[in-house]
Amino acid sequence: MTLLSRCTAGGNGWQIWACWRPRRGYIAGGDFCYAEGGRSGLLAACVDVLGHGEEAHRSLEGIRRELEAGGENLLEIFGRIEQTAFRSRGCALFLGMLGECFLDYILVGNIRGWVINPARIEILPGQAGIVGGRKILPAMRSIQLNDKSMLLVCSDGIKRSFLPGHSPRQLWRDDGFGLTCSILEEFSIAEDDASVLVGRRWP
Repeated sequence: MTLLSRCTAGGNGWQIWACWRPRRGYIAGGDFCYAEGGRSGLLAACVDVLGHGEEAHRSLEGIRRELEAGGENLLEIFGRIEQTAFRSRGCALFLGMLGECFLDYILVGNIRGWVINPARIEILPGQAGIVGGRKILPAMRSIQLNDKSMLLVCSDGIKRSFLPGHSPRQLWRDDGFGLTCSILEEFSIAEDDASVLVGRRWP
């Protein structure tokens, strides 16, 4: 497997790793992950643009620019992404702000996410739709975090059979990039773009 790209970022007690790759036989695709620290917290995103190949990748570039422009308000960032996606291709989107003891997030479409603590796993509820399709009223949700928490997000290029409790490696002990890459390697669907984002918080 060849990775298209990967990223890492840290802040507010968090460390984030992500990796993604295009559909088999393509050199570019529409999946992308982003993480960057700011005043309010660590901004993290997982994006899955509709379609595959160079056209999906071109649509992705505008969304990438909006994420890089940043901001402290998730609803404002979401609004800019939605406008950009409306002018090109729509996308599924996880957009989150990680603080020392909270996660604020918006999740639209078929991206899956979990907050994992040593004693329990919490599924992140999302909402149906396509960002950039019919106008969406985004639901921003907030979750309180423990001293030791993990965030795991993946696109629908990761098989539905993957669940964090069945991770191919130990969630808490493995190297972050090793963990994301092992999930991508073992559970990705060859006929789709795929992406995985993992964040760990240590007290």
